[in-house]
Amino acid sequence: MGQREIEKRLKQYGALSKKLVSREKESRMKTLLEMESCRKGSHRQGGHRQGGHRQGGHRQGGLGSFIWEQVGYLERYCLLWQALWLAVFLLVMKYGIGQYDWAGQAEGVLAALSLLTPILVLITARAAAKVYQKTMLEIEYTTKYSLQSVVMLRMLTLCLIHSLILAAGILFQRVQFQAELGKVFVYGFTPMIIMTGILLLMMQYWSGELLYGGATGGYVLMAALIFLGCTKQFGWYRPVWFKTWCLAGAAGMVFGIWQFHLLYKKLEGYEKAAQ
Repeated sequence: MGQREIEKRLKQYGALSKKLVSREKESRMKTLLEMESCRKGSHRQGGHRQGGHRQGGHRQGGLGSFIWEQVGYLERYCLLWQALWLAVFLLVMKYGIGQYDWAGQAEGVLAALSLLTPILVLITARAAAKVYQKTMLEIEYTTKYSLQSVVMLRMLTLCLIHSLILAAGILFQRVQFQAELGKVFVYGFTPMIIMTGILLLMMQYWSGELLYGGATGGYVLMAALIFLGCTKQFGWYRPVWFKTWCLAGAAGMVFGIWQFHLLYKKLEGYEKAAQ
């Protein structure tokens, strides 16, 4: 048997093994879904006998156990990146501000603040990309909780944690800021709020690495706008623009809440389609 014939057969075996693995995966997934369907049916019958305490096989435990269980699914790398972000934030705020040539010291503080905060949303995007994808959505169908409850709770948890981290970092470094503390919160939270709304919008159409890539592209665009805003031609961090920042933050919050609602409805549609 020649070298070419060996290579040809190896390629054929490789293609065949992929098909077998794919079929086996589909078979196992189908078995899991069938088992869950039977389990849900038995739970529904049991729920009717016990006065209807269980509905549709979801939320068999209490709210506290549900929250604790879902928080436990968040990977440890999130904690590592959050700690790293906080360390970088404190270092940049304390030592790296006065070295910017493209802006004054006060504008440099605010620009660095606006540049760092959307990175927290990228951490959220990475967690969402690992959980919010087609294969994982199929697996979520076999859990005892509704799909939208699982995804929404994990997103809310990460958003809350990142907001607390940002607030703690700002309060810890408040002596370094030249502007009023309220203004610093506006300049810090506005980019993060807008980025969160964009991420929720992307989650309605993308998943996996495409979702994370889109979020990264959104951050690059926002960073470019922030750099542009620090130039003398625009000067977006001057006091005259502060009201515009407030309006942008309020609009971003409304936009984010609306996208959160749309994402919830879309996940609810997935749930109904799977039943």
